[in-house]
Amino acid sequence: MEIIFDPSLIALKQNISRAEEAIELAGSLLARRQICSAEYVNEMLTVYEDFWRRHRDR
Repeated sequence: MEIIFDPSLIALKQNISRAEEAIELAGSLLARRQICSAEYVNEMLTVYEDFWRRHRDR
């Protein structure tokens, strides 16, 4: 597997206070480069929210 450094996938000094925001930002960078789709990013958020809800409600 060839690994290529892509500076467009780096976003420093972001004002992020919640995990959902981090997932959305990371996903938007990947989607912009067509590494994943917006639908995939939405699914990542859904999985996180489901996991967090189960963890919180223990």
